Amino acid sequence: MRTFITSISLAVLLSFTGTVFAVAPVSHAQDASVSTARNAPLRRAQAMRMARAQLRASKRINASSSVSSSASSSRSSVSSGTYDVLPDRTARSTIVLLGQTSPIIAGAKFFSNNEPMTVNTLSITLVSPVSSIDVFLVYDADGRFLGTATQQNSANVYQVSFPVGRLALPRRVDHSVYVRARMKDVQNGGVSGEFVQVSAVQITGTGDWSNANYTTSFSDTFSESQTARATIASVTNVGSPGNMLVGGSNQLLATFAFHTQNSDSQGRVVLQQLRIAAQVTSDVTLSNVKLRQEGSDTTVDCSIASNIITCGSIPSNFGTVTNTEHFRIYGDVVMSGDNNNPILLLVINEPGTPSASGDITWTDGDTIFTWLPLSAPVVRGTQFQ
Repeated sequence: MRTFITSISLAVLLSFTGTVFAVAPVSHAQDASVSTARNAPLRRAQAMRMARAQLRASKRINASSSVSSSASSSRSSVSSGTYDVLPDRTARSTIVLLGQTSPIIAGAKFFSNNEPMTVNTLSITLVSPVSSIDVFLVYDADGRFLGTATQQNSANVYQVSFPVGRLALPRRVDHSVYVRARMKDVQNGGVSGEFVQVSAVQITGTGDWSNANYTTSFSDTFSESQTARATIASVTNVGSPGNMLVGGSNQLLATFAFHTQNSDSQGRVVLQQLRIAAQVTSDVTLSNVKLRQEGSDTTVDCSIASNIITCGSIPSNFGTVTNTEHFRIYGDVVMSGDNNNPILLLVINEPGTPSASGDITWTDGDTIFTWLPLSAPVVRGTQFQ
């Protein structure tokens, strides 16, 4: 009976490493002879030595496995089951709405050269403090949520500490993370017009083999964004797909739809100025251009010089956009007849950047903006010919 109990205990000890070992069947031990019983201590000692050797080998195998399979390491590095629900995966300059979770503010890539590393902390440093940021949400490259970085004693530094095993870097394999900002709303300290830009992302960790401490930073020219209570999400052409060009007074030249988003009931997009390129053949002349909001008889006079139409000083009651508004451009068209195929096309070209003005000037009620996070051209109108 003693031999039976010892066999069970040995099986538990050997299976502790996660490796399956061959042990003598229990029924054999129950039928063993007296001679076999006398040799039991020797067999137990040999088995114990084998177990310890196998345990050391298993540790070496596990360490090697974490190096050889970066994909597996990435999948197992996050213990949390929460994933990023927002669809964008590209860091770019953007308008960050107050009271919401931002698009990606920054991405960072890390590389552990010497050995696999367990990451202990991640810090985000901003170019300058931003009072509108509540916290940063940190995600792995596959969208798995890693943790929440909170503001530290330094107003432009946010840091998160990870539980052991939450984030691991394999040896000599690039590993990426990205961050979003959760913004305060206006009632809790959110401010329109603040610029948001990361200067560095830093991690600290412990080497899996040497237990050495590591610190590494990722610095880049990170994109710059700006906070707002409302924004223009897109501008689209809602005119007919193709029309015949007709000369005369007060001709419809284009119809553009402005689609907006706002973060609170008081935030509204108000257009202040539009700059529109008129692409025309040499035999087409435009004059007396006017801007009109669909459903209104009120118009705004626009100037034209070098085929650039400027509709400036737009009154706030005329330029206010609630959700979606359509704006039409009218003008007098004269065709000389020198060209058998006259063409007229209106285009809003430049979205601008945080440091360079584009073709649309607008306000959210608190701040004047001269750019939008849209691609160029912003919108092409209907081509008349």
